[in-house]
Amino acid sequence: NAIPHHNNRQYNRQCRQYTTHSQLPSEHRMVYEMSRKFAEEELMPHAGEWDKKHEFPTKAVNDLAELGMMGINVSADHNGSELDALSYAIAMEEISRGCASVGVIMSAHNSLYLYPIDAFGSDELKERYVAPYAGHER
Repeated sequence: NAIPHHNNRQYNRQCRQYTTHSQLPSEHRMVYEMSRKFAEEELMPHAGEWDKKHEFPTKAVNDLAELGMMGINVSADHNGSELDALSYAIAMEEISRGCASVGVIMSAHNSLYLYPIDAFGSDELKERYVAPYAGHER
């Protein structure tokens, strides 16, 4: 019983604690609804055109920053939204559903650029390289 097995009922219940978005806590539902609406209204109508023309979706990325999604896990002290990993996963799922390219941009920015500096950088590095890019200043 050391390794969870798919037939272990207690393990399966714990893994399926949230089975629909309606069962999420209110903060996570808000992230879901905001991300879903943005994906449907701002990304889906343009995604094919951006891909065909090989265009960088500058306005969409700037709009995501305005919504706080380009610094979703960063602390408010450094202009981030200070949301948790579940919020990030929900947002990524919906944004990527709207446009895979924008999802990759959001993911790379949050996970590859901001996270290492925010997690391991000095306060000076965070002020210089995280704060200006976690919010909508740039």
